[in-house]
Amino acid sequence: MRWNYIFRIFKKNKLMIQEQNTSDRELRISRLLSAPIELVWDVWTQPAHIAQWWGPNGFTNTIQDMEVQAGGIWNLTMHGPDGTDYNNKSIFSEVIHHQKLVYKHVSVPPFIATIQFEAQGQNTLLNWHMLFESRDQFIQVVKTFKADEGLKQNVEKLTAYLARQLPNVRTNIRSGRFQLVRTFNAPISMVFEAFENAAAMADWWGPAGMAITVKKLDFRPGGSFHYKMEGPVNTMWGLFKYVTIQKPNKIEFVNSFSDESGNVCKAPFDIDFPEEIFNQISLEEHQGVTTLTLTGGPCQATDAQLATYDAMHESMQQGFGGTFNQLETYLASQIKLRYQLKNNIMSRVSTYLNFPGNTEEAFLFYRSVFGGEFSGGGIQRFGDIPVDTEHPSLSDEDKKLILHIELPILGGHILMATDAPASMGFTVTTGNNMHINLEPATREETKKLFEALSAEGNISMPLQEMFWGGYFGSCIDKYGINWMFNCAEKV
Repeated sequence: MRWNYIFRIFKKNKLMIQEQNTSDRELRISRLLSAPIELVWDVWTQPAHIAQWWGPNGFTNTIQDMEVQAGGIWNLTMHGPDGTDYNNKSIFSEVIHHQKLVYKHVSVPPFIATIQFEAQGQNTLLNWHMLFESRDQFIQVVKTFKADEGLKQNVEKLTAYLARQLPNVRTNIRSGRFQLVRTFNAPISMVFEAFENAAAMADWWGPAGMAITVKKLDFRPGGSFHYKMEGPVNTMWGLFKYVTIQKPNKIEFVNSFSDESGNVCKAPFDIDFPEEIFNQISLEEHQGVTTLTLTGGPCQATDAQLATYDAMHESMQQGFGGTFNQLETYLASQIKLRYQLKNNIMSRVSTYLNFPGNTEEAFLFYRSVFGGEFSGGGIQRFGDIPVDTEHPSLSDEDKKLILHIELPILGGHILMATDAPASMGFTVTTGNNMHINLEPATREETKKLFEALSAEGNISMPLQEMFWGGYFGSCIDKYGINWMFNCAEKV
């Protein structure tokens, strides 16, 4: 009896061990991919991407459905090099953003695939695991379909596809050959926004005197910025390929001239200039002043191209200097537009309105309704902003727009407003066109109100010291109401 019992326990444990040991019916492969996890995740989960690299060598794909969510269906037809079509149906069982994909392949042969992603700096560790239902099935799949070799080829195709999407510039760049440092009297969040907003880039990017038209701005690692530059005598196209984006401190991209279709091309002047330049923009803020450092160097350049690049440093300093002059003017207009200051520290509450370009019309109407006169210095226009003679001025149309206006209405309440035109990077919509503007007498009160109103809401701009000496921030409360805070009390 005792030996029968022991035997049954031994047999049960042996079966459990066999069930837990799946090494005889699984395929595994790991690869460190030279691409950030955001890009790797996109090429795995977006049909337009995965159709370009999925499957062994010689296969193409048609994706009918791909719902990357738990319970989502993935229907895929793989077209073999001999013309044979292979229909595949899978069901996602687990999707963890930037971490894990698990799906069950319900077509023949059935298996469970687990793909795990791990960020390692700007690289991504990929672990791909396929578990088959039985050892016999696994052997058949390997013999019939050469699944082990197919998996290796699939990873190689993925690696090559990523390389096309995101050049591995670090192994080919002659870094640190050019550097420019510039400071801006603006918070780091505002400077960073000037790079991620298409309307803003159209307003300030590019050589001085050239109009910029943005054809595409996909601001993410692996994305691109494609733009047209039109001058008095010629038209050129430019291209960014974004490598790294770490908001709000770093932007890395490969810059080149391009054609209208976005293909990299040679510089439109008669010198042997490198086709692609790797640039890094670093941002640091101290007391409301942001320092921008631009460093860069050619990618895959010949010795002759490097010599040309180095010889042009002086003209590049002038060119980027003019571009960043335009950025400085743009930021100054944004500060005046967003954060008009008062000259005293008495507490008051006002309503601040944004209009797309018809503030003057609206306030003439409000004055006809409420009576009275405009206060706070009357009508102030963008053309009243002092502009350094070295910096490009605003357009004649933008100069006429309202920078700041105030009108007392009932009970001493102040109605304020500004124009927020698209030419300066703004999109005025219902919901973002009105703020309750609080101007507490003390910083202590400002902080107390800010913390209370932003709780469970969204902080648009943290309270911080601004270069003019003020204490400013903004938020949206948990009910969707916009609030601005501006305290003029000195430290």
